[in-house]
Amino acid sequence: MAANRRVTPPGGVVVTRRTDFDGSVQLHLSPPRLRLDEALLDVASTAKREADAVALLADACQEGATTAARLHEALSGRVRLSRRRLLLPILADVATGSMSVFERRYLHDVERSHGLPVARRQVRVVTRDGVTFRDVEYSDFGVVVELDGRLAHAGPRRWTDLERDVEAVVRGEATVRFGWLHVLEPCRAARVVGSLLRSRGWTGSLTDCGPDCAAVASSQRGAA
Repeated sequence: MAANRRVTPPGGVVVTRRTDFDGSVQLHLSPPRLRLDEALLDVASTAKREADAVALLADACQEGATTAARLHEALSGRVRLSRRRLLLPILADVATGSMSVFERRYLHDVERSHGLPVARRQVRVVTRDGVTFRDVEYSDFGVVVELDGRLAHAGPRRWTDLERDVEAVVRGEATVRFGWLHVLEPCRAARVVGSLLRSRGWTGSLTDCGPDCAAVASSQRGAA
């Protein structure tokens, strides 16, 4: 309800007051209800874990219910929203194409934390079987990283993935596939991607993500 109204709620009803009532509530619907973007932000702001907030917003965008741009616009006007400083970078990641908790884990823990090149995400590719989307593509080096967040990977999908990888090889590209078990060891995963990128012309070097980082050899760390 609007912030300037005062009512005594009946039993079992919780009253929430909003200063942006007119802009956030769809009064023409029956019953009136919050706009979807506003409701999503409310729920995400109270999520117990960062992963839950990421999953909620990413899923809504992936299902076509809203977009990262719309959510970001709604959030920009809510300067007092709880956990706003967390949600802003989450929306920025979703806007770049990082559409799941798993993909965001790769983006932050593997790529950014270890100084890997900035990749393109959700890249549209036309194959003989139709249109597909690559999770991560290091275009300058012909390296593709596919992320499969399922804990089990079996059945016909194995053949589909194999055929996609072979097509990439035919085009002169290299594909590496990561599951949860790989990304849960981000330093080791970064070492694998860095090694592949260097073999294809990358002249950069990995950086430590922290004092216990295993991506950079101890000799290189000492020299740095």
